[in-house]
Amino acid sequence: MALLERIVVEPAEPLNAVSDLPPGTRYVPERPLTVDEFYELIDEDSPAELDEGAIIMPSPAGYKHEDCFGLLQALL
Repeated sequence: MALLERIVVEPAEPLNAVSDLPPGTRYVPERPLTVDEFYELIDEDSPAELDEGAIIMPSPAGYKHEDCFGLLQALL
């Protein structure tokens, strides 16, 4: 079963630091970021990821994640 999600793309404002992005968001600049530009924006402790020129801030693990982890750990 495929999940369809409606994505609304709004013009992105220039980003000064990745810490400005809330968890669970995807920042798509006007043109794709290079690896060097990405490393200038992040710090060592940032969980941000670069995906096809866009910055992705992963969501923190929730209760569903923890339930699945507990089940898998019990099975192993």
